Amino acid sequence: MALSKASEENHPIMMTLWAFVTFLAVDVLVIVVLRPGFPLAMEDLFLDNVCAIIHALGSISVNVAIALTSPSITTPLYQCMSVVVILLTMVKDMKLPRSWDVIFTILAITGVLFITKPPFLTNQPSTEPNPFGIILGVSSAVFYGLYLMFFQSLNKTRTISTSWMCFLIACWCIVICVIVSLIADIPFLPTNVHSFIYFTISGLFSFLAAASLNLALKYENAEVVSILMTSDIVFTYVMQISLLHIPVDSYSCVGALLIGSTSVGISALELYTRTIGEEEASDEEVSHIREVSDNDQELEHTPLID
Repeated sequence: MALSKASEENHPIMMTLWAFVTFLAVDVLVIVVLRPGFPLAMEDLFLDNVCAIIHALGSISVNVAIALTSPSITTPLYQCMSVVVILLTMVKDMKLPRSWDVIFTILAITGVLFITKPPFLTNQPSTEPNPFGIILGVSSAVFYGLYLMFFQSLNKTRTISTSWMCFLIACWCIVICVIVSLIADIPFLPTNVHSFIYFTISGLFSFLAAASLNLALKYENAEVVSILMTSDIVFTYVMQISLLHIPVDSYSCVGALLIGSTSVGISALELYTRTIGEEEASDEEVSHIREVSDNDQELEHTPLID
């Protein structure tokens, strides 16, 4: 919300840059207090930086998308990360998509279609949002989905400090924003002083969100985390109406409902399937133990023949 308010008078890349300067400052304070360990192996450093770059690209994409469209349009788009996570999981496990996976994917695409408000759907060409903002919103879903899977995969092999990963994310966001600003001749300073307040608020909450996400991935799998993040849609709509006084149109509501239902449905079915599989595996293990036990008892009662 703070970024959306600041984008009224400032370039989205510039406001993202200053938001992550605040992000970095807060994270450095956390590092000084907690003194976490850092990886020393070159391979670990390389993988951590790749993971941070993916998150940085997602953060920049969603921030620019918010500035070009609105929070109520961008939030449902990047919440498509649930679908991305499930599809990536299928590719990793080399599984074919099931019927409900196809159905939910179609629902998600339909939700995106409603949010974009194409002329053939609304009969009002002027209501179509910025197409580049829509592309960035969908791109952020891909980047965040990749990040969820990548970070969780790395965290299974070794413990990654949350503050260390946040430090890398902030550094790469700042580097990318500076490079884009130099290439596109974007000013580095905001137009007024009160914009710094919005940047500071945005950077603080961005840090809390990133830290919470990384901590959540240490205790839950990517599917559960992505489904919980869909609650962001409700908070975004309420805050946009109450704080920014921007009305939410019916097409965005329908699109958000379809995408939210898709995220919840596909994740819930995936978790249900895994639970059933674990129960069946447990039953098979118990049956095998009983069978071995019965065989041992038969051997004990079998008389020895000289």
